[in-house]
Amino acid sequence: MRNWGRFLGTTPEPAGLMARADAWADQIRDPTGAYRVVAEMVSDLAAMAEVCDNAEWGLLRSALLAHPLSQLLRRDPLLARAWRRCDALGQMGVGQQDAVLVDLMLRHPESEVLLRRADDIGRNVYEATSALPGCEAMRDCRRLLARLGDSVAERRWGAEILGIGPAYMREAALSLSGPAGGIRRWVGLVPYQDDATVIARSMPVPWVIPYVARTLPTLLRPDLLGSFDLVYCTGLDQLPDQSAELLMVAAFARVRPGGRLLLAGHDGGGGDAAFWRLAAATVLHQRDEARFAGLAAALPPRDIAARRVFRSINDAMVYLEVEKA
Repeated sequence: MRNWGRFLGTTPEPAGLMARADAWADQIRDPTGAYRVVAEMVSDLAAMAEVCDNAEWGLLRSALLAHPLSQLLRRDPLLARAWRRCDALGQMGVGQQDAVLVDLMLRHPESEVLLRRADDIGRNVYEATSALPGCEAMRDCRRLLARLGDSVAERRWGAEILGIGPAYMREAALSLSGPAGGIRRWVGLVPYQDDATVIARSMPVPWVIPYVARTLPTLLRPDLLGSFDLVYCTGLDQLPDQSAELLMVAAFARVRPGGRLLLAGHDGGGGDAAFWRLAAATVLHQRDEARFAGLAAALPPRDIAARRVFRSINDAMVYLEVEKA
């Protein structure tokens, strides 16, 4: 166990970390205590992830998940959903996101019913976990998508937008151009009827159109959806490279000349990645700028007018934007 001493300083065994877990289990019962616990755990796990090999991380993970602290943390509906979600990534469609989890990350009002069901410890923890960089990046992403959609409509009145696996497509509700008639249709390609029902109920307007279908077969048939001024998918971290490349090529085919494709995914740059994957059996496919740029190499150069890779303001997500010639 060559790295325990390096991380724990004076304690050569994992006992030091477990002693902190004992203290955290007591502190988490208080709102400010829970906030401190999450902050300290995020910092400690990020540091340990830097020095642990896979075997050491597995031992750490097993020890912490067996500790009573783990069950206290799972009282937070966001953390419980995130850890369960990571264990079941393969059950979702290509590029699709867990809509309930996204709403919790967004602090959307419709997620409040889950908070009311949680106990005081769960609500304490949620105030901290929903403030972490990964969640803030999601909220920032929704605001960016809404503004980008409005910008497209400002350039071309009657714009058409396609969201691939957009959860409950909360970004459309932030649009200013949509209610003014600037967006002819904002289509959400979703995997489940339940997702479509929530979208239709929360935004009962003719320009918001949920479409339930399998992702890749639908994108590969232009007669089903047509073309769009903006196509986006923010769940690329759920896909390995080959699947992400297939999705990107199929999505780019739905972009009309002069339009844009925007792809995004978490890459752990915010420092909270180790915390989120503590209880995850499956690791997200996180990509830095170089890997996103590498994906874009699969697109025909003659069809690209411009290509940009950039990070979210808090460093937790990476974006790939491609303009079609």
